[in-house]
Amino acid sequence: MQNNKVKKYLIKMFLIFILIFIGLIIIMKPTKKNVNTIGYENIDFTDNKYGLYLSSFHAEIDNDYFKLNNFYDEAIKQTGSDFLGKSFILKVASNDEENAIKEAKKEIEKNPHNIIPVIYLSFIEFKNGNYQQSYDLLNNIKNKKDTFIIKLLKGWNLIALNENDKAMDLLETEINNPAFDNIILMNLGAMAELSNQDSYADELYQEALTTKLNLYDIEVIANYYLKKNQKQKAIDILNEYYTKTQDSISTYALLESIKSNKYKVQNFTLNDYMAKALFDLSNIMLILFPKNFDIYLMYLNMVLDLNPNLYMAQLMKAEVYKNNNKFDYYKDMINLIPDTSYINLINKINYAQYLLKRDIHTNEAIDILKNLIKEYPDVLQLYQVLGNYYKKQDDYDKALFYYTEGIKREVNNPTLKAELYYLRSIIYDNLNKKDKTQEDLKESLKLNTKNHIVLNYYAYFLLRNDIDIKEGFSFAERAMTYEPLNPYYLDTYGYAYYKQEKYDDAIKMFEYAKSIKPKNAVIINHLGDAYWKVGRKEEAKYEWKKAISYLTNEKEDEGLNETILQNKIHFGLN
Repeated sequence: MQNNKVKKYLIKMFLIFILIFIGLIIIMKPTKKNVNTIGYENIDFTDNKYGLYLSSFHAEIDNDYFKLNNFYDEAIKQTGSDFLGKSFILKVASNDEENAIKEAKKEIEKNPHNIIPVIYLSFIEFKNGNYQQSYDLLNNIKNKKDTFIIKLLKGWNLIALNENDKAMDLLETEINNPAFDNIILMNLGAMAELSNQDSYADELYQEALTTKLNLYDIEVIANYYLKKNQKQKAIDILNEYYTKTQDSISTYALLESIKSNKYKVQNFTLNDYMAKALFDLSNIMLILFPKNFDIYLMYLNMVLDLNPNLYMAQLMKAEVYKNNNKFDYYKDMINLIPDTSYINLINKINYAQYLLKRDIHTNEAIDILKNLIKEYPDVLQLYQVLGNYYKKQDDYDKALFYYTEGIKREVNNPTLKAELYYLRSIIYDNLNKKDKTQEDLKESLKLNTKNHIVLNYYAYFLLRNDIDIKEGFSFAERAMTYEPLNPYYLDTYGYAYYKQEKYDDAIKMFEYAKSIKPKNAVIINHLGDAYWKVGRKEEAKYEWKKAISYLTNEKEDEGLNETILQNKIHFGLN
Protein backbone atom coordinates (compact mmCIF):
# COMPACT_ATOMS: atom_id res chain seq x y z
CA MET A 1 0.00 0.00 0.00
CA GLN A 2 2.78 2.32 0.96
CA ASN A 3 4.56 1.52 -2.31
CA ASN A 4 1.47 2.45 -4.35
CA LYS A 5 1.29 5.83 -2.63
CA VAL A 6 4.95 6.48 -3.41
CA LYS A 7 4.42 5.49 -7.04
CA LYS A 8 1.43 7.83 -7.41
CA TYR A 9 3.37 10.67 -5.82
CA LEU A 10 6.34 10.18 -8.15
CA ILE A 11 4.08 10.03 -11.23
CA LYS A 12 2.34 13.22 -10.11
CA MET A 13 5.67 15.03 -9.59
CA PHE A 14 6.92 13.84 -12.98
CA LEU A 15 3.80 15.19 -14.74
CA ILE A 16 4.17 18.55 -12.94
CA PHE A 17 7.81 18.73 -14.06
CA ILE A 18 6.82 18.01 -17.69
CA LEU A 19 4.17 20.75 -17.61
CA ILE A 20 6.64 23.27 -16.16
CA PHE A 21 9.21 22.33 -18.79
CA ILE A 22 6.70 22.76 -21.65
CA GLY A 23 5.62 26.11 -20.18
CA LEU A 24 9.21 27.32 -20.07
CA ILE A 25 9.73 26.36 -23.72
CA ILE A 26 6.64 28.33 -24.73
CA ILE A 27 7.70 31.38 -22.70
CA MET A 28 11.28 31.36 -23.96
CA LYS A 29 10.43 30.67 -27.61
CA PRO A 30 11.26 33.72 -29.83
CA THR A 31 8.12 35.43 -31.08
CA LYS A 32 9.55 37.19 -34.11
CA LYS A 33 12.62 35.58 -35.59
CA ASN A 34 15.32 33.09 -34.82
CA VAL A 35 18.67 34.56 -33.85
CA ASN A 36 21.54 32.49 -35.21
CA THR A 37 24.36 34.30 -33.42
CA ILE A 38 24.80 36.10 -30.14
CA GLY A 39 26.08 39.23 -31.92
CA TYR A 40 24.17 42.31 -30.80
CA GLU A 41 23.60 43.39 -34.39
CA ASN A 42 21.30 40.36 -34.82
CA ILE A 43 19.03 41.04 -31.86
CA ASP A 44 15.57 42.54 -32.52
CA PHE A 45 15.94 45.15 -29.79
CA THR A 46 12.88 47.28 -30.55
CA ASP A 47 10.59 45.15 -28.39
CA ASN A 48 12.98 43.14 -26.26
CA LYS A 49 14.46 44.84 -23.22
CA TYR A 50 16.61 41.80 -22.41
CA GLY A 51 18.04 41.94 -25.91
CA LEU A 52 18.76 45.59 -25.26
CA TYR A 53 20.64 44.75 -22.08
CA LEU A 54 22.71 42.17 -23.94
CA SER A 55 23.26 44.50 -26.90
CA SER A 56 24.36 47.35 -24.65
CA PHE A 57 26.77 45.22 -22.66
CA HIS A 58 28.16 43.71 -25.86
CA ALA A 59 28.68 47.15 -27.41
CA GLU A 60 30.24 48.36 -24.16
CA ILE A 61 32.73 45.48 -24.22
CA ASP A 62 33.54 46.24 -27.87
CA ASN A 63 33.93 49.96 -27.08
CA ASP A 64 31.49 50.66 -29.93
CA TYR A 65 30.09 53.87 -28.50
CA PHE A 66 27.98 54.78 -31.50
CA LYS A 67 25.98 51.54 -31.37
CA LEU A 68 25.98 51.56 -27.59
CA ASN A 69 24.45 55.04 -27.67
CA ASN A 70 21.60 53.86 -29.94
CA PHE A 71 20.89 50.74 -27.91
CA TYR A 72 21.09 52.68 -24.70
CA ASP A 73 18.53 55.26 -25.79
CA GLU A 74 16.03 52.54 -26.60
CA ALA A 75 16.84 50.60 -23.42
CA ILE A 76 16.21 53.63 -21.22
CA LYS A 77 12.87 54.27 -22.97
CA GLN A 78 11.72 50.71 -22.35
CA THR A 79 13.16 50.17 -18.88
CA GLY A 80 13.34 53.68 -17.46
CA SER A 81 16.73 52.73 -16.06
CA ASP A 82 20.20 54.09 -16.79
CA PHE A 83 21.51 50.62 -15.97
CA LEU A 84 25.11 51.24 -17.04
CA GLY A 85 25.21 54.77 -15.62
CA LYS A 86 26.48 56.05 -18.97
CA SER A 87 23.67 57.93 -20.67
CA PHE A 88 25.16 61.39 -20.27
CA ILE A 89 28.78 60.36 -20.94
CA LEU A 90 27.82 58.50 -24.11
CA LYS A 91 26.03 61.54 -25.50
CA VAL A 92 29.18 63.61 -25.08
CA ALA A 93 31.42 60.84 -26.44
CA SER A 94 29.29 60.66 -29.57
CA ASN A 95 29.09 64.49 -29.98
CA ASP A 96 25.34 64.66 -29.32
CA GLU A 97 25.51 68.02 -27.50
CA GLU A 98 21.79 68.79 -27.27
CA ASN A 99 20.92 65.51 -25.58
CA ALA A 100 24.14 65.48 -23.59
CA ILE A 101 23.08 68.72 -21.89
CA LYS A 102 19.64 67.28 -21.05
CA GLU A 103 21.13 64.06 -19.68
CA ALA A 104 23.78 65.96 -17.69
CA LYS A 105 21.06 67.99 -15.96
CA LYS A 106 19.14 64.80 -15.15
CA GLU A 107 22.28 63.20 -13.74
CA ILE A 108 22.94 66.20 -11.48
CA GLU A 109 19.37 66.04 -10.13
CA LYS A 110 19.77 62.33 -9.48
CA ASN A 111 23.31 62.52 -8.13
CA PRO A 112 24.32 66.06 -7.06
CA HIS A 113 27.76 64.84 -5.92
CA ASN A 114 28.77 63.68 -9.40
CA ILE A 115 31.14 66.37 -10.67
CA ILE A 116 31.49 65.08 -14.25
CA PRO A 117 28.13 66.40 -15.59
CA VAL A 118 28.79 69.72 -13.80
CA ILE A 119 32.16 69.96 -15.54
CA TYR A 120 30.45 69.35 -18.87
CA LEU A 121 27.74 71.97 -18.34
CA SER A 122 30.38 74.42 -17.16
CA PHE A 123 32.35 73.67 -20.33
CA ILE A 124 29.27 74.41 -22.48
CA GLU A 125 28.83 77.79 -20.79
CA PHE A 126 32.55 78.54 -21.19
CA LYS A 127 32.46 77.64 -24.88
CA ASN A 128 29.49 79.98 -25.37
CA GLY A 129 31.28 82.83 -23.61
CA ASN A 130 29.14 82.69 -20.46
CA TYR A 131 32.12 82.70 -18.12
CA GLN A 132 30.30 83.77 -14.96
CA GLN A 133 27.70 81.01 -15.38
CA SER A 134 30.50 78.55 -16.06
CA TYR A 135 32.33 79.61 -12.90
CA ASP A 136 29.15 79.54 -10.80
CA LEU A 137 28.40 75.96 -11.83
CA LEU A 138 31.84 74.87 -10.65
CA ASN A 139 31.64 76.98 -7.53
CA ASN A 140 28.29 75.49 -6.51
CA ILE A 141 29.37 71.85 -6.68
CA LYS A 142 27.98 70.02 -3.68
CA ASN A 143 31.38 68.65 -2.67
CA LYS A 144 32.61 71.15 -0.07
CA LYS A 145 36.30 70.84 -0.89
CA ASP A 146 37.56 71.81 -4.34
CA THR A 147 39.50 69.04 -6.07
CA PHE A 148 42.57 69.77 -8.18
CA ILE A 149 40.45 69.41 -11.33
CA ILE A 150 37.85 71.93 -10.16
CA LYS A 151 40.54 74.42 -9.14
CA LEU A 152 42.13 74.16 -12.56
CA LEU A 153 38.88 74.78 -14.41
CA LYS A 154 37.79 77.56 -12.05
CA GLY A 155 41.17 79.18 -12.61
CA TRP A 156 40.62 79.47 -16.35
CA ASN A 157 37.13 80.83 -15.79
CA LEU A 158 38.62 83.51 -13.54
CA ILE A 159 41.13 84.38 -16.26
CA ALA A 160 38.19 84.74 -18.65
CA LEU A 161 36.58 87.09 -16.11
CA ASN A 162 39.81 89.14 -15.97
CA GLU A 163 40.45 88.10 -12.37
CA ASN A 164 43.98 86.97 -13.21
CA ASP A 165 45.57 87.34 -9.79
CA LYS A 166 42.71 85.47 -8.13
CA ALA A 167 43.06 82.68 -10.72
CA MET A 168 46.79 82.30 -10.14
CA ASP A 169 46.39 82.47 -6.36
CA LEU A 170 43.88 79.61 -6.58
CA LEU A 171 46.21 77.42 -8.65
CA GLU A 172 49.26 78.24 -6.56
CA THR A 173 47.62 76.41 -3.64
CA GLU A 174 48.30 73.20 -5.62
CA ILE A 175 51.84 74.03 -6.70
CA ASN A 176 53.40 71.55 -4.27
CA ASN A 177 51.06 68.73 -5.28
CA PRO A 178 53.59 66.12 -6.51
CA ALA A 179 50.99 64.25 -8.54
CA PHE A 180 50.11 67.24 -10.71
CA ASP A 181 53.03 69.66 -10.37
CA ASN A 182 53.72 69.52 -14.12
CA ILE A 183 50.12 70.43 -15.00
CA ILE A 184 49.93 73.18 -12.39
CA LEU A 185 53.21 74.78 -13.49
CA MET A 186 52.26 74.65 -17.17
CA ASN A 187 48.83 76.18 -16.59
CA LEU A 188 50.22 78.86 -14.28
CA GLY A 189 52.83 79.65 -16.93
CA ALA A 190 50.12 80.00 -19.56
CA MET A 191 48.08 82.25 -17.24
CA ALA A 192 51.11 84.43 -16.60
CA GLU A 193 51.77 84.55 -20.36
CA LEU A 194 48.21 85.68 -21.09
CA SER A 195 48.49 88.23 -18.28
CA ASN A 196 51.69 89.64 -19.87
CA GLN A 197 53.73 88.66 -16.80
CA ASP A 198 56.66 87.45 -18.89
CA SER A 199 59.25 87.11 -16.12
CA TYR A 200 56.85 85.00 -14.04
CA ALA A 201 55.88 82.92 -17.10
CA ASP A 202 59.56 82.31 -17.85
CA GLU A 203 60.19 81.24 -14.24
CA LEU A 204 57.23 78.85 -14.25
CA TYR A 205 58.08 77.30 -17.62
CA GLN A 206 61.69 76.76 -16.55
CA GLU A 207 60.51 75.02 -13.39
CA ALA A 208 58.03 72.97 -15.41
CA LEU A 209 60.94 71.69 -17.53
CA THR A 210 62.30 69.94 -14.43
CA THR A 211 59.08 67.86 -14.18
CA LYS A 212 57.64 65.19 -16.42
CA LEU A 213 56.09 66.92 -19.44
CA ASN A 214 54.40 65.67 -22.59
CA LEU A 215 55.30 66.90 -26.05
CA TYR A 216 52.42 69.37 -26.22
CA ASP A 217 53.77 71.00 -23.04
CA ILE A 218 57.16 71.28 -24.72
CA GLU A 219 55.58 72.80 -27.81
CA VAL A 220 53.81 75.44 -25.67
CA ILE A 221 57.10 76.38 -23.98
CA ALA A 222 59.06 76.37 -27.26
CA ASN A 223 56.32 78.48 -28.86
CA TYR A 224 56.59 80.97 -25.99
CA TYR A 225 60.30 81.50 -26.65
CA LEU A 226 59.78 81.68 -30.40
CA LYS A 227 57.32 84.52 -29.82
CA LYS A 228 60.08 86.22 -27.79
CA ASN A 229 62.47 85.78 -30.76
CA GLN A 230 64.54 83.28 -28.77
CA LYS A 231 64.68 80.54 -31.40
CA GLN A 232 67.89 78.97 -30.13
CA LYS A 233 66.44 78.62 -26.64
CA ALA A 234 63.39 76.86 -28.11
CA ILE A 235 65.70 74.53 -30.07
CA ASP A 236 67.83 73.82 -27.00
CA ILE A 237 64.74 72.89 -24.98
CA LEU A 238 63.55 70.54 -27.71
CA ASN A 239 67.03 69.04 -28.15
CA GLU A 240 67.18 68.23 -24.45
CA TYR A 241 63.69 66.72 -24.51
CA TYR A 242 64.57 64.65 -27.59
CA THR A 243 67.67 63.33 -25.86
CA LYS A 244 65.48 62.10 -23.01
CA THR A 245 62.94 60.55 -25.42
CA GLN A 246 65.09 59.30 -28.29
CA ASP A 247 62.33 57.24 -29.82
CA SER A 248 59.95 60.20 -29.99
CA ILE A 249 59.22 60.66 -33.68
CA SER A 250 56.98 63.66 -33.09
CA THR A 251 59.65 65.45 -31.05
CA TYR A 252 62.06 64.99 -33.93
CA ALA A 253 59.48 66.32 -36.41
CA LEU A 254 58.74 69.38 -34.25
CA LEU A 255 62.45 70.06 -33.78
CA GLU A 256 63.13 69.83 -37.51
CA SER A 257 60.17 72.08 -38.35
CA ILE A 258 61.47 74.77 -35.97
CA LYS A 259 65.04 74.47 -37.25
CA SER A 260 63.87 74.84 -40.86
CA ASN A 261 61.48 77.71 -40.02
CA LYS A 262 58.49 75.63 -41.17
CA TYR A 263 56.84 75.82 -37.76
CA LYS A 264 54.11 78.44 -37.59
CA VAL A 265 54.32 80.32 -34.29
CA GLN A 266 51.02 80.08 -32.42
CA ASN A 267 49.22 82.91 -30.69
CA PHE A 268 47.34 80.77 -28.21
CA THR A 269 43.97 82.14 -27.13
CA LEU A 270 41.97 81.66 -23.95
CA ASN A 271 40.03 78.83 -25.64
CA ASP A 272 43.28 77.17 -26.72
CA TYR A 273 44.61 77.17 -23.16
CA MET A 274 41.34 75.87 -21.74
CA ALA A 275 41.46 73.14 -24.39
CA LYS A 276 44.98 72.28 -23.24
CA ALA A 277 43.79 72.09 -19.62
CA LEU A 278 41.04 69.68 -20.69
CA PHE A 279 43.60 67.69 -22.70
CA ASP A 280 45.67 67.33 -19.53
CA LEU A 281 42.55 66.13 -17.72
CA SER A 282 41.81 63.61 -20.48
CA ASN A 283 45.22 62.03 -19.88
CA ILE A 284 44.51 61.89 -16.14
CA MET A 285 41.18 60.16 -16.86
CA LEU A 286 42.94 57.61 -19.06
CA ILE A 287 45.31 56.78 -16.21
CA LEU A 288 42.54 56.63 -13.60
CA PHE A 289 40.07 54.71 -15.82
CA PRO A 290 42.22 52.85 -18.40
CA LYS A 291 39.29 50.82 -19.75
CA ASN A 292 36.67 53.59 -19.73
CA PHE A 293 37.39 54.99 -23.16
CA ASP A 294 34.01 56.74 -23.22
CA ILE A 295 35.17 59.13 -20.45
CA TYR A 296 38.44 59.65 -22.33
CA LEU A 297 36.54 60.38 -25.57
CA MET A 298 34.24 62.72 -23.70
CA TYR A 299 37.18 64.90 -22.66
CA LEU A 300 38.85 64.69 -26.08
CA ASN A 301 35.62 65.85 -27.74
CA MET A 302 35.49 68.81 -25.37
CA VAL A 303 39.13 69.62 -26.23
CA LEU A 304 38.51 69.52 -29.98
CA ASP A 305 35.30 71.51 -29.61
CA LEU A 306 37.36 74.40 -28.21
CA ASN A 307 40.46 73.91 -30.36
CA PRO A 308 40.00 71.75 -33.48
CA ASN A 309 43.67 72.42 -34.35
CA LEU A 310 44.97 70.56 -31.32
CA TYR A 311 46.01 67.69 -33.56
CA MET A 312 47.60 65.71 -30.76
CA ALA A 313 44.12 65.28 -29.26
CA GLN A 314 42.82 64.28 -32.69
CA LEU A 315 45.59 61.68 -32.93
CA MET A 316 44.77 60.35 -29.45
CA LYS A 317 41.11 60.09 -30.36
CA ALA A 318 42.02 58.24 -33.55
CA GLU A 319 44.19 55.85 -31.52
CA VAL A 320 41.20 54.85 -29.37
CA TYR A 321 39.36 53.67 -32.46
CA LYS A 322 42.44 52.08 -34.00
CA ASN A 323 43.07 50.05 -30.85
CA ASN A 324 39.45 48.90 -30.94
CA ASN A 325 39.57 47.96 -34.64
CA LYS A 326 37.19 50.69 -35.78
CA PHE A 327 39.09 51.21 -39.04
CA ASP A 328 36.66 53.57 -40.79
CA TYR A 329 36.40 55.92 -37.79
CA TYR A 330 40.17 55.75 -37.34
CA LYS A 331 40.86 56.62 -40.98
CA ASP A 332 38.36 59.49 -41.00
CA MET A 333 40.02 61.04 -37.96
CA ILE A 334 43.62 60.78 -39.09
CA ASN A 335 42.70 62.36 -42.41
CA LEU A 336 41.79 65.51 -40.46
CA ILE A 337 45.44 65.98 -39.46
CA PRO A 338 47.11 68.15 -42.13
CA ASP A 339 50.48 67.38 -43.74
CA THR A 340 51.82 70.66 -42.36
CA SER A 341 51.50 69.49 -38.73
CA TYR A 342 54.53 67.93 -37.05
CA ILE A 343 52.07 65.35 -35.67
CA ASN A 344 51.51 64.05 -39.18
CA LEU A 345 54.79 62.10 -39.24
CA ILE A 346 53.81 59.80 -36.37
CA ASN A 347 50.26 59.81 -37.72
CA LYS A 348 51.41 58.35 -41.05
CA ILE A 349 53.79 55.87 -39.45
CA ASN A 350 51.04 54.62 -37.12
CA TYR A 351 48.68 54.26 -40.06
CA ALA A 352 51.23 52.35 -42.15
CA GLN A 353 52.04 50.03 -39.22
CA TYR A 354 48.33 49.42 -38.70
CA LEU A 355 47.93 48.35 -42.33
CA LEU A 356 51.01 46.12 -42.29
CA LYS A 357 50.08 44.46 -39.01
CA ARG A 358 46.65 43.52 -40.37
CA ASP A 359 48.04 42.68 -43.80
CA ILE A 360 45.64 45.06 -45.56
CA HIS A 361 46.53 47.70 -48.18
CA THR A 362 50.20 46.71 -47.77
CA ASN A 363 51.29 48.45 -50.97
CA GLU A 364 49.79 51.70 -49.69
CA ALA A 365 51.60 51.27 -46.38
CA ILE A 366 54.96 50.55 -48.02
CA ASP A 367 54.59 53.55 -50.35
CA ILE A 368 53.85 55.79 -47.33
CA LEU A 369 56.96 54.57 -45.49
CA LYS A 370 59.24 54.87 -48.52
CA ASN A 371 58.04 58.43 -49.19
CA LEU A 372 58.60 59.31 -45.54
CA ILE A 373 62.18 58.01 -45.76
CA LYS A 374 62.80 60.44 -48.62
CA GLU A 375 61.39 63.30 -46.55
CA TYR A 376 62.82 62.24 -43.17
CA PRO A 377 65.92 60.11 -43.90
CA ASP A 378 67.15 60.31 -40.29
CA VAL A 379 64.06 58.80 -38.68
CA LEU A 380 65.38 55.34 -37.82
CA GLN A 381 61.94 53.97 -36.96
CA LEU A 382 61.03 54.06 -40.67
CA TYR A 383 63.83 51.59 -41.51
CA GLN A 384 62.86 49.49 -38.52
CA VAL A 385 59.20 49.23 -39.57
CA LEU A 386 60.03 48.29 -43.16
CA GLY A 387 62.74 45.85 -42.08
CA ASN A 388 60.36 44.17 -39.65
CA TYR A 389 57.70 43.84 -42.33
CA TYR A 390 60.05 42.15 -44.81
CA LYS A 391 61.48 39.94 -42.04
CA LYS A 392 57.94 38.75 -41.28
CA GLN A 393 57.54 37.96 -44.99
CA ASP A 394 60.83 35.97 -44.91
CA ASP A 395 62.24 38.40 -47.47
CA TYR A 396 65.63 38.56 -45.75
CA ASP A 397 67.38 40.53 -48.51
CA LYS A 398 64.99 43.47 -48.20
CA ALA A 399 64.94 43.22 -44.41
CA LEU A 400 68.75 43.38 -44.34
CA PHE A 401 68.70 46.32 -46.75
CA TYR A 402 66.45 48.48 -44.54
CA TYR A 403 68.15 47.55 -41.27
CA THR A 404 71.52 48.32 -42.83
CA GLU A 405 70.33 51.63 -44.30
CA GLY A 406 69.13 52.66 -40.85
CA ILE A 407 72.44 51.67 -39.25
CA LYS A 408 74.31 53.76 -41.82
CA ARG A 409 72.52 56.98 -40.87
CA GLU A 410 74.66 59.36 -38.85
CA VAL A 411 72.06 59.88 -36.17
CA ASN A 412 72.74 60.31 -32.45
CA ASN A 413 70.18 57.77 -31.32
CA PRO A 414 72.06 54.88 -29.66
CA THR A 415 68.91 53.15 -28.41
CA LEU A 416 67.41 52.73 -31.87
CA LYS A 417 70.79 52.02 -33.48
CA ALA A 418 71.22 49.21 -30.94
CA GLU A 419 67.76 47.89 -31.86
CA LEU A 420 68.62 47.88 -35.59
CA TYR A 421 71.86 45.97 -34.96
CA TYR A 422 69.92 43.43 -32.90
CA LEU A 423 67.23 43.02 -35.56
CA ARG A 424 69.85 42.57 -38.26
CA SER A 425 71.67 39.99 -36.12
CA ILE A 426 68.52 37.85 -36.07
CA ILE A 427 68.46 37.84 -39.89
CA TYR A 428 72.13 36.85 -40.03
CA ASP A 429 71.45 34.14 -37.46
CA ASN A 430 68.60 32.76 -39.57
CA LEU A 431 70.99 32.73 -42.55
CA ASN A 432 73.56 30.87 -40.38
CA LYS A 433 76.11 33.69 -40.73
CA LYS A 434 77.56 33.29 -37.26
CA ASP A 435 80.38 35.82 -37.49
CA LYS A 436 78.08 38.60 -38.68
CA THR A 437 75.50 37.65 -36.08
CA GLN A 438 78.04 37.97 -33.29
CA GLU A 439 79.42 41.25 -34.65
CA ASP A 440 75.95 42.84 -34.65
CA LEU A 441 75.09 41.54 -31.19
CA LYS A 442 78.35 43.02 -29.84
CA GLU A 443 77.54 46.38 -31.47
CA SER A 444 74.02 46.32 -30.07
CA LEU A 445 75.23 45.70 -26.52
CA LYS A 446 77.95 48.32 -26.90
CA LEU A 447 75.29 50.92 -27.67
CA ASN A 448 72.80 49.71 -25.04
CA THR A 449 74.36 47.59 -22.29
CA LYS A 450 71.06 47.25 -20.40
CA ASN A 451 68.98 45.68 -23.16
CA HIS A 452 68.12 42.36 -21.48
CA ILE A 453 66.39 41.04 -24.62
CA VAL A 454 69.70 41.28 -26.48
CA LEU A 455 71.60 39.86 -23.50
CA ASN A 456 69.35 36.81 -23.47
CA TYR A 457 69.50 36.34 -27.25
CA TYR A 458 73.28 36.73 -27.31
CA ALA A 459 73.64 34.26 -24.42
CA TYR A 460 71.55 31.61 -26.17
CA PHE A 461 73.39 32.19 -29.47
CA LEU A 462 76.77 31.60 -27.79
CA LEU A 463 75.50 28.52 -25.95
CA ARG A 464 73.70 26.69 -28.75
CA ASN A 465 76.63 27.26 -31.13
CA ASP A 466 79.23 26.28 -28.48
CA ILE A 467 81.09 29.53 -29.13
CA ASP A 468 81.75 30.71 -25.58
CA ILE A 469 79.95 28.86 -22.78
CA LYS A 470 81.44 31.03 -20.04
CA GLU A 471 80.39 34.32 -21.67
CA GLY A 472 77.00 32.84 -22.55
CA PHE A 473 76.45 31.98 -18.89
CA SER A 474 77.48 35.53 -17.89
CA PHE A 475 75.03 37.13 -20.34
CA ALA A 476 72.23 34.78 -19.26
CA GLU A 477 72.87 35.68 -15.62
CA ARG A 478 72.78 39.41 -16.42
CA ALA A 479 69.48 39.04 -18.32
CA MET A 480 67.99 37.27 -15.30
CA THR A 481 68.73 40.26 -13.05
CA TYR A 482 66.28 42.32 -15.13
CA GLU A 483 63.44 39.80 -15.38
CA PRO A 484 63.98 36.84 -13.04
CA LEU A 485 60.50 35.43 -13.77
CA ASN A 486 60.79 35.55 -17.55
CA PRO A 487 60.38 31.89 -18.67
CA TYR A 488 62.58 32.39 -21.73
CA TYR A 489 65.38 33.88 -19.65
CA LEU A 490 65.02 31.01 -17.16
CA ASP A 491 65.27 28.58 -20.06
CA THR A 492 68.46 30.22 -21.34
CA TYR A 493 69.91 30.28 -17.83
CA GLY A 494 69.09 26.59 -17.46
CA TYR A 495 70.67 25.89 -20.84
CA ALA A 496 73.85 27.63 -19.65
CA TYR A 497 73.99 25.23 -16.68
CA TYR A 498 73.24 22.32 -19.03
CA LYS A 499 76.14 23.27 -21.29
CA GLN A 500 78.41 23.27 -18.23
CA GLU A 501 77.09 19.78 -17.36
CA LYS A 502 75.52 21.09 -14.15
CA TYR A 503 72.38 19.13 -14.87
CA ASP A 504 70.69 19.39 -11.47
CA ASP A 505 70.88 23.21 -11.61
CA ALA A 506 69.68 23.09 -15.21
CA ILE A 507 66.64 20.97 -14.23
CA LYS A 508 65.66 23.49 -11.54
CA MET A 509 65.70 26.32 -14.07
CA PHE A 510 63.86 24.34 -16.77
CA GLU A 511 61.19 23.18 -14.32
CA TYR A 512 60.74 26.74 -13.11
CA ALA A 513 60.45 27.99 -16.71
CA LYS A 514 57.97 25.22 -17.52
CA SER A 515 55.79 26.12 -14.51
CA ILE A 516 55.42 29.62 -15.97
CA LYS A 517 55.17 28.57 -19.63
CA PRO A 518 53.81 25.00 -19.49
CA LYS A 519 53.09 24.59 -23.21
CA ASN A 520 56.37 25.74 -24.75
CA ALA A 521 57.93 22.95 -26.82
CA VAL A 522 61.50 24.28 -26.57
CA ILE A 523 61.45 24.55 -22.77
CA ILE A 524 59.89 21.08 -22.41
CA ASN A 525 62.46 19.62 -24.82
CA HIS A 526 65.32 21.10 -22.80
CA LEU A 527 63.83 19.67 -19.61
CA GLY A 528 63.64 16.24 -21.27
CA ASP A 529 67.30 16.51 -22.30
CA ALA A 530 68.34 17.36 -18.73
CA TYR A 531 66.29 14.48 -17.28
CA TRP A 532 68.01 12.07 -19.67
CA LYS A 533 71.44 13.27 -18.60
CA VAL A 534 70.75 12.45 -14.94
CA GLY A 535 69.32 9.05 -15.72
CA ARG A 536 65.61 9.94 -15.48
CA LYS A 537 64.99 8.39 -18.90
CA GLU A 538 61.28 7.63 -18.69
CA GLU A 539 60.58 11.17 -17.52
CA ALA A 540 62.71 12.45 -20.40
CA LYS A 541 60.66 10.47 -22.94
CA TYR A 542 57.46 11.72 -21.34
CA GLU A 543 58.61 15.34 -21.73
CA TRP A 544 59.69 14.84 -25.35
CA LYS A 545 56.28 13.33 -26.15
CA LYS A 546 54.61 16.35 -24.58
CA ALA A 547 56.88 18.67 -26.58
CA ILE A 548 55.56 17.10 -29.80
CA SER A 549 51.99 18.06 -28.89
CA TYR A 550 53.04 21.68 -28.31
CA LEU A 551 55.03 22.21 -31.52
CA THR A 552 53.93 25.27 -33.48
CA ASN A 553 56.32 25.89 -36.37
CA GLU A 554 60.05 25.46 -36.92
CA LYS A 555 60.76 29.20 -36.83
CA GLU A 556 59.12 29.69 -33.45
CA ASP A 557 60.40 26.35 -32.13
CA GLU A 558 64.01 27.08 -33.15
CA GLY A 559 64.19 24.26 -35.69
CA LEU A 560 62.74 21.70 -33.29
CA ASN A 561 60.39 19.31 -35.08
CA GLU A 562 58.60 15.99 -34.60
CA THR A 563 61.33 13.95 -36.34
CA ILE A 564 64.01 15.23 -33.94
CA LEU A 565 61.80 14.51 -30.93
CA GLN A 566 60.76 11.05 -32.15
CA ASN A 567 64.44 10.13 -32.59
CA LYS A 568 65.07 11.18 -29.00
CA ILE A 569 62.12 9.15 -27.77
CA HIS A 570 63.34 6.02 -29.60
CA PHE A 571 67.11 6.38 -29.27
CA GLY A 572 67.70 8.86 -26.44
CA LEU A 573 70.74 11.16 -26.34
CA ASN A 574 74.34 10.23 -27.02
